Parts: sequence; C-alpha cells; structure tokens
Amino acid sequence: MSAERSFVVGVDVGGTKTHACVATAAGEVLGFGVGGAGNWEIVGCEATADVVAAAVGTALSSAGVDPAEIKSAVLAMAGCDWQSDEVRLRPVGDALGLRCRPNIVNDAFGALRAGSRSEHGIVNNAGTGGVTAGRARDGRVFRTMAVGIGEGNGSSDLRNRAMSTIAKEHHGQIPPTRLTTGILEVTGFASVPALFEAVTRGHRVNLVDVVPVVLDAADDGDDAAVALVQQVASTHARDVLGVARVLGMLDESCDVVLAGSVHARRCRPWSEAFTSTLTEAMPGAVPRLLEGPPVTGAVLLAIEALGNDANEVAVKVRDGATTMLAAQVAVP
Repeated sequence: MSAERSFVVGVDVGGTKTHACVATAAGEVLGFGVGGAGNWEIVGCEATADVVAAAVGTALSSAGVDPAEIKSAVLAMAGCDWQSDEVRLRPVGDALGLRCRPNIVNDAFGALRAGSRSEHGIVNNAGTGGVTAGRARDGRVFRTMAVGIGEGNGSSDLRNRAMSTIAKEHHGQIPPTRLTTGILEVTGFASVPALFEAVTRGHRVNLVDVVPVVLDAADDGDDAAVALVQQVASTHARDVLGVARVLGMLDESCDVVLAGSVHARRCRPWSEAFTSTLTEAMPGAVPRLLEGPPVTGAVLLAIEALGNDANEVAVKVRDGATTMLAAQVAVP
C-alpha cells in the first residue's frame, strides 16, 4: 500500500491534556482529537484508558478512518517511567481496537522526535517537573528517572528555591529581593510569616503563579532571582550532558530540544545559563525550542515504525497538527 493510504496514529498523553493525531505515512494530517489529563499516576489507569480512547476515537472519526485501517500507532505517555509501567499501560493501547498493537513510550521521546531534525538527539523538558531523554545514532536510548532527585525539576525547583530565598530575606541573610513582594502579591498574603504559617499548617496555598514571578524578576535583573534561575538552568543543562555522556554523544553535533513551560518563557538568564553550561562541554549541541504540539513526535515515530523516512514529512506533520489543534481550541 502507498504511503498516501497507510494510516498511522500518534497520541501524546500528558498530565493536563491528551492529543491524538491521525495521519498518512506521507505526512498528511487527517484528524485530531483532544482530551483531558491522561497521566495514570494522577487519574488512574482506568481514566487514562477512557481519555485516550475518546481522543483517538475523535481523531479517527474526523479523519474518516476505521481503526482497522491503522498500520502503526505510538502512545507517548507521561507516567510511563519504568518497564513495569509499560506492562501496566499495555491495556490502554489494546483497548483501542486498532489493527496494530500500539508502541508505548515515555512522552519525552515524543517531544524529542517532534523537535529534532533527525531521529537522534536529546530533549530536556523543564515544565512542572523535569526529564531528559536521548537517542543515539545507533538507536540506543537513555533517559533520566524524572523523580526530581539528582536532576533538574523545572518549575518545582524554581518555586522551592524562590520560597527559600524569601525566607532567607526575612531572616536577614540576604539583601531585599523583589521576589518577596511579587510572591506575596500572587499568593494573597500580607507577610512572609503569614505565608509560611499557612504552608506549614496545611492550609491550601496556590503557588502556581510563583514561577512567572521568578522568571520575570530574573529578566528584570533582580540579583536573587537571577542567581536561582541560573542554578536551576545549569542543572538542567548538566542533565543533558549526563545523557550525552551515557550515550557517547558529547563529541557529536546534535539537536537538543527544549520542551516545557520554563524553556518556552524564554527568560534570558535561564537561556544564557543553560546554553553556556551545555555548549562549554558539548560544543556541537544545537539548542532548539520545541515548536508545534508534541503529538507530532508520536506521529513521526509511528511513521518510522513502518520503515518510512519521517524527516521528509516532519514539517508537513507539524504544520498539519498545529492547524488542527488550533481549530479544536477555537471550538466554543
């Protein structure tokens, strides 16, 4: 069967959203489906199966493709961190009723394939948490454990260090920082002691908006904010170097895909610290901010599983998925 009539499906399953995309092996995007949170660690395996099935069903229906016509499928799933998780999540793919058995991978590998110009490279995700994954030219893969220990932890690290910083200011250990007024403003507390009393006594405290405060303060040159942002960014860069070392890629030229909300903010001190730490030890690294939805990578991996060259259609898939996602979001 020609590439134009060989259908594939890619699914990106995340902690806040799920995207499913149906395309031909020639890169024509035919259908798209959007669902809610699908990380089994958060919602449970049964809910994950329901979310994935609904998103894939919508994508197939909008594409006019029968499940039995799908030749290759990849589920890039948040929370698929260990081999035992692959076994645990296998029923999610089996329940889709596809002609093929979906390949299940950690969602970092989907983001890597979505942002890299070739099959090999490294991705660093700095979002709510952090994870780094790489694929060598010979196909070997390696990724960090994404447990928040011994590696960068994205927004969580920034938030925790920011809270430590304003506590240090309150204790008279460091000069005044605009982080204090900014964090008190977004959390709605009148003083640092009031904020920490609420935190330590189990009251609900919304710290979601702390990270934008930190990144904005760093961009504005606040010394304390700059210092902590640089520290976390450098840790994420060292994660990339660690993965490159394990895979024997330190001396290679390859794309380093930057994924996640922290990278996407384009905070200057963050970007400068990350890039300088990275390229000092890996001069051939080419940082590339992830563009388009990560589900693009799952589609490309599905195309490659058929033996096709996905590089030739990568832009076509990304543009098609981006357009269809925008249309889905625009629906009231």
